[in-house]
Amino acid sequence: MYSTDEFIRADVMTASPYRLHLIVIDGALHHARATLQALEHRDFDASHTSSNRAREFVGEMLSGLRTEPAPELVSLVKDYFLHVQKNLVFADLLQDIEAAKKAVSLLEGYRETWSKLRSLLPQTT
Repeated sequence: MYSTDEFIRADVMTASPYRLHLIVIDGALHHARATLQALEHRDFDASHTSSNRAREFVGEMLSGLRTEPAPELVSLVKDYFLHVQKNLVFADLLQDIEAAKKAVSLLEGYRETWSKLRSLLPQTT
């Protein structure tokens, strides 16, 4: 029988670039939502941990950006992710629920856009 870790590892190893990016987006969103929930419950240790994890996922998205062939577009995406990072930092350091909500909202919007792009990609992705 496969463990959850083995299943996840197999999913990642066989995933298309589109799917890999979606996995990272979902990870960031999961931890950003956990940050918000922890802040709402005034569990600042948990919010700190979740915020750090969310920032790691967003950092992965930032590090994966390549400027070619559309440097202007990539610059906008980079600014978007940096805005998410800023809100996650404010949520963590200031225990700011509104910043956490903003980070979640931004990530949800990005995920929705990324999901809509699926219809424009070749079916093999």
